[in-house]
Amino acid sequence: MMSNLADMTNVGEGGSPVVSLNNVSVRYPSGHVALAGVSLTLNRGEFAFLVGPSGAGKSSLVGLLVRDVLPFAGEVHVAGYSVHDLPASEVPYLRRRVGVVFQDFRLLQRRTVRENTAFALEVTGAPVEEIEVAVERALRIVGLGKLADRYPDALSGGEQQRAAIARAIVGNPELLIADEPTGNLDPLISWEIMELLGQINQLGVTVLVATHDSDIVTTLRKRVLGLEGGRLIRDEQRGTYHRVG
Repeated sequence: MMSNLADMTNVGEGGSPVVSLNNVSVRYPSGHVALAGVSLTLNRGEFAFLVGPSGAGKSSLVGLLVRDVLPFAGEVHVAGYSVHDLPASEVPYLRRRVGVVFQDFRLLQRRTVRENTAFALEVTGAPVEEIEVAVERALRIVGLGKLADRYPDALSGGEQQRAAIARAIVGNPELLIADEPTGNLDPLISWEIMELLGQINQLGVTVLVATHDSDIVTTLRKRVLGLEGGRLIRDEQRGTYHRVG
């Protein structure tokens, strides 16, 4: 499985940027500077890993991309939106274009897999017919069609993460952010989840994975964005988890 994953190539590199950060800094009310002068772009269809030690600024960067965090300075553009000066009323429209997957799944325990997946579109007021088609497509992509009527507590950890991914992609996002998506999974299931993210990337979705899993990053040899002390210290194509040399 690992060799197949390593052979995957990025789709659509060189296209218009889905993410663009220009000299971005984040400073919290406590005075802590979480990001300092970060500039980067992610093109349509790219796959990149975001790495760095705890406290490096990864969570702040992810928060910027969905406007959970606002920059102290600089410009943030995501999926055509100027996030740094986006009115609060337009935030839901941004978040329709960005899917997010977390380490702890964050599924609604009293809703089935199908209902969890549909919920992401229901809150936007999408038509019922559109929701049904989109949900079936998302469940087919993640391989959960036969488990669609189960509740989260009847699923394995890997199945719960697949359900979370279905919910994240049901709206056909331009950007999929996976924040430590394998942190609660055993190694074999972790590779299956990474393979799924690779398949979604091959559909043209830009994928950004924040992770501490050095084996996955080093084996896949994708683009690696390395943060340390709030600064982007490296941006390498076909990079490894640790700086070489």
